[in-house]
Amino acid sequence: MGNTLQSVATICHCGCNPSPVSNTPVVSSFLNPKKGKTFNSQNSKAPVVTLVCEEVHKKSSSNMSTIDQQTSHLSSAKSCLNNNLNSIDECKPRKLTGKDFILERSLGKGSVGTVLLVRKEWDMELFAMKIMKKRDLQRDQLYENVVLERHILQTNKHPFIVHLKHAFQDQTKLYFVMEYLPGGDLFSLIRKKKCFTSNQTRFYAGEVLLALDYLHTEMNIIYRDLKPENILISAEGHLKLSDFGLSKQGEKAYTFAGTPEYLAPEIFLAKGYTRAVDYWSLGILIYEMLVGKPPFTSENRNISQIEKLILINKPLYPSSLEKDAVDLIHRLLESNPRKRLQFEEIKNHEFFKGIDWEGLATMKMEPPIPIDKIRPRKSNKFGEALLRDDDMDANITFNYLPGISYNSTIDT
Repeated sequence: MGNTLQSVATICHCGCNPSPVSNTPVVSSFLNPKKGKTFNSQNSKAPVVTLVCEEVHKKSSSNMSTIDQQTSHLSSAKSCLNNNLNSIDECKPRKLTGKDFILERSLGKGSVGTVLLVRKEWDMELFAMKIMKKRDLQRDQLYENVVLERHILQTNKHPFIVHLKHAFQDQTKLYFVMEYLPGGDLFSLIRKKKCFTSNQTRFYAGEVLLALDYLHTEMNIIYRDLKPENILISAEGHLKLSDFGLSKQGEKAYTFAGTPEYLAPEIFLAKGYTRAVDYWSLGILIYEMLVGKPPFTSENRNISQIEKLILINKPLYPSSLEKDAVDLIHRLLESNPRKRLQFEEIKNHEFFKGIDWEGLATMKMEPPIPIDKIRPRKSNKFGEALLRDDDMDANITFNYLPGISYNSTIDT
């Protein structure tokens, strides 16, 4: 046949289309027969030989087996990838919640919140966690107060004001996680010591004065709730103001707010008042530190009786008090807020003569009273119950409150 391809037409027992066979065989594609060249057995002069296409099917089976294996491997890879993605999703960083803290014990309870001693689940650092119920805030219309409190705690940069570490919320509660002050509060220290010496009072009153001036001038805040219970003591013995739930931002306020024994007369008169009310409260605090009790009080804490005593404004000064101390208190307890001593006048008063204000502000002065640190105890059921919803809140979902969250991302 010369250069003509020598071939025979083949007929497969399986019924495949005939395919040419030659010394250099050309086999049509098994998966796409149209692309292969085939001979017409009727027109071909070559003898017809019946062959079994075992090799063709063997290769075809091999190809299909490979595809099945690849499909199986792909499916396995997808499954593995999904598992890895699920694992990554479970381990991705998330925000702190109340469940990340172990409860040690209760530190105190207020009108709208409970303060607990807690620590993070994975270390031993202690914090004070204030828990507030949304139901109570909604009932008493205190949402704006809580937002301002969070702002003060978070943004202040003063050594004598408590700092916020985290703030978050769930469906029924708000959580403020603050630095823990292991020395307790000033109220307990006064009761323990009965009263302070002039030097001790000078030190503590000076730190409180610096904190008040920072709130007034740097943050435009009227504190409105200065009292020994809201003044905490650090491990080193320095004071820090806490609990800003009654604070007001601005130059003037009108709301009746505060603790009766510490209220300035202008608050009772309901004509509006300024930051001068905090200096009145400072005068009451200095008196209580030196004497052991506030100047205007009654046995059953009757507000009407206390109001009357404040408006009359004739405190009794024990003979044991120093002249300078009496003069400072008298000028702080001035009924006319415009005549009441202000920051610079208080600093320069004879009672504070000789005090190193810069050393006090930088905490280089040695605190006058050694502090017995409160030791943490193991978690207890009472504390754990405070994180659980009450029955009345169990089926209620309160709205997310903006302006509250100040949280950290953790790796789980």
